Amino acid sequence: MTGRARRVLLRTARHAGFAAVGTAIIAVVVELARYEDGFEPQARMSLAAAYAGLLFFAATLMVGPFYVWRGRTLPVSSTLRRDLGIWTGIHALMHTLIGLEVYYPGEFWRNFVNDSGTATMAPRTDLLGWANHTDLLAALLVLMLLCLSNDFALKRLTLRRWKSLQRWAYGAAGLTVLHGWLYQIYERRLLGFVASLAAIVLAIVLAQAWGASRRRRARPQA
Repeated sequence: MTGRARRVLLRTARHAGFAAVGTAIIAVVVELARYEDGFEPQARMSLAAAYAGLLFFAATLMVGPFYVWRGRTLPVSSTLRRDLGIWTGIHALMHTLIGLEVYYPGEFWRNFVNDSGTATMAPRTDLLGWANHTDLLAALLVLMLLCLSNDFALKRLTLRRWKSLQRWAYGAAGLTVLHGWLYQIYERRLLGFVASLAAIVLAIVLAQAWGASRRRRARPQA
């Protein structure tokens, strides 16, 4: 078997594994969400896709600190981080598309504007509106990052430009966390879901801070 064929086989197996993990996460969260009062099947599926995407996002952001812990230099485009990012995007977009139909089936725009029946529609500024605005911005950033997750984009863009665009992952992460907290408040989620979101966010922050600290100490002093 050639080296290229081995890499293709490895990535195929990795994607199959990630698909299985994502399916398992969704199944568990859907089951746990049954204990939420008034949660319809569509809302449970949206919530499950959100947590699956968040866990994949956390794993994506852990790759850099993991390389630092191993004493290795993270490559410019790690295939592991790229593949985790792809499954982050799949679940994030799944969550957004399903979630748009939870409160206003067939009228998704009402998640973002106040539809008063007049010709003028203003952006929503209530809690649900801000939760959906942050979700939409995060989804657009994730979609952009998905478009960057291939060798063609890396070759077409200069390395510096590709890297600067790829760093928007941190902006998407911040918007995702804000969106999650706003929905926790709006829907008055069970303590278990609130605690799990807090734990995931804390793990990301600590890992990123530790990795940044180690990289600074490893730099040669002038």
